[in-house]
Amino acid sequence: MGKLPALALLVLLISASYPEAQAFSFGNIFNIGSIVKNIIGTVADITGVFVPQKLAPDHSKEYRQFENDLEGQNNKMMKIYVKVDDAKNRTIEMEKKLKTTAENFKKISIRAQSREIQVMDMMNRIDDVIKKTDVLTYSITDVLSVQINETARKLGILADLDTNRAALHRDIVEISDSFDTLVNRTTKMQNMSEKRFQDFLRSIVSYKNRQPRDIMANIWALFKKSSITNNDLPTTFVKYVESQSFEEKCDKDSTFQDKLKGIYNLVMITEFRHFLMQVVSYKYISIKEPEKNGNIRNDVNLFVDKLICKSQDYIRIMKEAFAKIPTDIMRCDPPVHLKDDNNFELNNLFGAYYMNVAQLDVRCDTTCDQIDVKRHLECLSVPESKSGDVVPHYCPQFQCKGRLHSCKKANSYSFCESRIPNQQRYKWIEKDPEGSKISSCDGNYVNTMTKASCESCMCLCSEEGAESDATRTVSLLSQMSDYKNNMVVTNARFQKRDNVVHIQVEEGELLPEGRIKRGSQRWVDLKKFVYSRNTPEGSFSIVDGNDLLPLTPNENFTFLTQDNSKLMLHDIKVDSDRVVTGVRFYLKEANGIDSSKLIVMVHATKYDYFTGEVLHQKPEAHKWYDTHESLCTQCNSFMLQKVELNGRGNPMDSTRNIDVTRSNQYLMFSASGNDNSGHLTIPFFDARPAGIASLTALSGIGTFHRSSKGYGGFAALKLLGIDHSSAMIYELNDEKIQSYRWN
Repeated sequence: MGKLPALALLVLLISASYPEAQAFSFGNIFNIGSIVKNIIGTVADITGVFVPQKLAPDHSKEYRQFENDLEGQNNKMMKIYVKVDDAKNRTIEMEKKLKTTAENFKKISIRAQSREIQVMDMMNRIDDVIKKTDVLTYSITDVLSVQINETARKLGILADLDTNRAALHRDIVEISDSFDTLVNRTTKMQNMSEKRFQDFLRSIVSYKNRQPRDIMANIWALFKKSSITNNDLPTTFVKYVESQSFEEKCDKDSTFQDKLKGIYNLVMITEFRHFLMQVVSYKYISIKEPEKNGNIRNDVNLFVDKLICKSQDYIRIMKEAFAKIPTDIMRCDPPVHLKDDNNFELNNLFGAYYMNVAQLDVRCDTTCDQIDVKRHLECLSVPESKSGDVVPHYCPQFQCKGRLHSCKKANSYSFCESRIPNQQRYKWIEKDPEGSKISSCDGNYVNTMTKASCESCMCLCSEEGAESDATRTVSLLSQMSDYKNNMVVTNARFQKRDNVVHIQVEEGELLPEGRIKRGSQRWVDLKKFVYSRNTPEGSFSIVDGNDLLPLTPNENFTFLTQDNSKLMLHDIKVDSDRVVTGVRFYLKEANGIDSSKLIVMVHATKYDYFTGEVLHQKPEAHKWYDTHESLCTQCNSFMLQKVELNGRGNPMDSTRNIDVTRSNQYLMFSASGNDNSGHLTIPFFDARPAGIASLTALSGIGTFHRSSKGYGGFAALKLLGIDHSSAMIYELNDEKIQSYRWN
């Protein structure tokens, strides 16, 4: 059988069913008490056959004596013929007694074999349950190595935690080896002399150095707080998590809480393995050496009391540690930025537009700061007498299909106008460009403005018309998991489909303690949007079979405009008895005090942390959360801080975006700086899944902005994993403790 799987808590359940084992949690003291009771009851029942039995009387001596008498009688047959019949009768009687004795010996042998069969049955049932487990296949030692060593390496953990890790690893390995010895010997997988096995069992209950009891005391010492030092493992872990930079915390496959909980689970598995070994050892020794038995029941119950008390302390310590550890899951920068692959832009939504007043007003009566119009520009011409080497006639290749505004008086520039639709309008805009610059223009070289009679303006163009092909639409439709079939949201990402910005969610099947069934994850399909130019702003429908269902503006979708360009950056955290089952964008419209803004809303459904059941049929099972409903303690300030993006450049040019916003800020989509002709809308969207793995259910979802100085950066989603601290229960009254004892 080799090493037992890391979820060896199933070993401790022994006679429990597989579904019950799956629901077991080390965060609930009642579950721990139940498993203690189960261990004691099972071992007592199974090894009860080892209690010395009162055997039938031993007739072997009587038989041997009679056999001698019978031989003497036969020698005297000829002399004492009259006694033959009597001897014969006695012989028959003795043969009957001999048969009875033989049958008794056979029963004794059967009982002895039954003992072995019962123990083997116990261990085989353990093994059978383990084989059904597909959650983890690593040995407890392997998992501990991965769990702690990877945590140490990725966190850059220093001396204290590394020392604790090494000590914990060594101690758990030793207990694991002892447990394997007991299992293998009992299931006949390992040959061991009776004396050696007896010595091994005595070592289990010994108080000597480096024996199991001493080792378990060392493990407990790693978790127990000291009034002198604060170098216990949970405290040290919390300190190092708090000290991590964004680059050290991003792109983790699970939350820091989950990493610490994995270590804690292995410790509790080890505690119960040790407890099982103690109970079995006590029982064996009491049978083999009944004169040394004493009151084994009291000894075991004393050990039960200590284990329950220690388990309460473990849970309390971990609950306090978890409460200090955030559950954020965020992405680092990718190795390479790939536009329309791992990121996307709001193409041509906002951009610089260079124009001359004469294109609006040939009399030059309008000034730049007065321009705020929705109309096409006229062509611009200069008299031939002034033209010289100037392009005498210019018609814009790309009109502003929306609104021209925020204009400022500008110099008389020359520019290279792009020939390709839906890209930047200008390759470059410069005053007095060199000849090499002009010859390198792969579009339309224009210098007409340098001789124009009216003033030139640098404006902003907001693509707000139905004719626009800009990416300017955000879906407000909700994305939901199939919660009726116990599916919850496990991941999320920004996506651009049908020229519309969406939030797409991934779903997975919920298991106990917020875990997700491996292989159950799948992305929820997005609705297909169809655009129509049948209104001044344009409209959308969604495909429903063979039908098109019209959508309502600002309810099912919204257009981003100069006046509707604000995105909230916040964390939405739900109540501890709920799990995320849906996400959507929501438009909070202007209210006279504040302008409209896009926010992320989270749908949550009640669930049972310990069984992993989505309680979707409970009263008030479902709830939508926004910034006001969120339980995030830093998210409800009335003073929002703006993320300044003015003048920032192309996000693709920065490969180290480590400046991260905090919750309760906002940004406004805008045109990039003039250094790249203002042709980009910043920030870009990170299109990757918010988590690199989907191993945990979520207690919330957030939005944040990742950038570096001078660059527009990326708007991204982040995940808030399950907060285990809110579910851990450690309080227990004396009456309940008594119920777990061997009565």
